Amino acid sequence: MFIVGIDIAKRSHMVRVINSEGQTVYKTFSIHNSCSGCSALLERLRKLTNHKNEFLFAMESTAHYWLAFYTRLRKEGYQVRVESNWENSSAILFSNTAAAS
Repeated sequence: MFIVGIDIAKRSHMVRVINSEGQTVYKTFSIHNSCSGCSALLERLRKLTNHKNEFLFAMESTAHYWLAFYTRLRKEGYQVRVESNWENSSAILFSNTAAAS
């Protein structure tokens, strides 16, 4: 299982991928808040596995900026969890960002 944490923002999102043991798979990287940004992310994730059920996406519900990514991921068959209290989730997913860089 891979957990894909997405810190949603207006122009670009920060993404970090960890495995179910909490080990960093992909260090934090940025993607554009666009269709091509989402496509680039999914292409990168397909290098890990083609099994969509092996991914769990977690993102914050920041204004309306999360809706396009959420909709695309759900339409493509991915599991997506939206957090309204991002402080707890981001602390887990992004706390080791500096150490993982």
